[in-house]
Amino acid sequence: MNILNQCSRTLAAILTDCPLAVDDALACFALALRERGVGVRGFLAAGDREAAARRMHTLRSNAGFICALDLMASAGELEKAIEAGADATDLDARLDAIGAEIDALVAACAPWL
Repeated sequence: MNILNQCSRTLAAILTDCPLAVDDALACFALALRERGVGVRGFLAAGDREAAARRMHTLRSNAGFICALDLMASAGELEKAIEAGADATDLDARLDAIGAEIDALVAACAPWL
């Protein structure tokens, strides 16, 4: 499913029940997402794969919270790749792809932020 449609449909369903809670959650989520890639790259550069994998695990959980299932799956795959010792080129490409997914998700959620 397209991430923009996924986010919009999920939020439309949730907003009718609890708009203020969703607004707050989305604002916090958007801020956290923006720092994830930089943080993971920093941990990887320092050789701390465990911390980098934890960041991806947290991103996966956060994405699941708002039913961004594609992003959740991508973060889980990257978490496993980090734990498996994937090389820096592969991890960089995956981080770039997740960054693009995050940008698309934040853009799709912008009306509620």
